[in-house]
Amino acid sequence: MIFAAILAGGSSIRFLTNKLLYQVRGKPLIRYTYDRLATCRSLIKPVVVASPSMATPLNDMGFEVIIDNMCLGPLSGIYTALRFASEVFVVGGDMPNIDCCFIDEMIKACSEYDYACFPTWKTGHMEPLAALYKQELLPLLDYAIAVGELSIQRLVKRLGVDVKKISIDKHLSRWARVFANINTLEDIWLLLNNHQ
Repeated sequence: MIFAAILAGGSSIRFLTNKLLYQVRGKPLIRYTYDRLATCRSLIKPVVVASPSMATPLNDMGFEVIIDNMCLGPLSGIYTALRFASEVFVVGGDMPNIDCCFIDEMIKACSEYDYACFPTWKTGHMEPLAALYKQELLPLLDYAIAVGELSIQRLVKRLGVDVKKISIDKHLSRWARVFANINTLEDIWLLLNNHQ
């Protein structure tokens, strides 16, 4: 089985407060993402990968938290998750539209891969926060951290890592909304209007 890892280490600069703890209809934003992942039968109970400053509030909410002490953005969150589990499906904590059917389709499409498997747009842009990762990627992430290359996209291109790419346009287009994340209060308003 594959672990679900929710990244909760962002600084919420555009949101002006910690967006993952922001109350939306009586519950924190991250709870929407967690609750959706918790219903996915193809995943093991979600864990939250968080910065040290986020660990206490998230623990207090009942989440199982793994601390990312490096706090270098998504790359170190993925690194931390892979030190915990051999295979993880990674999502951002601000992705409340994540969908179990999308995840099932990704797992099916990514049945054989060596390092990572990314949903990818026709422009070539990959979605690293709705992707599958294996522990075999850890040495490359060690290298990336050592040289300060903190972008998954650039790391894959720079090292020519043989990752599997699944076309969003051809195979995953009906789930395109899962990639939307919350960055502003306006995004919250749009989320509320789409979930009525």
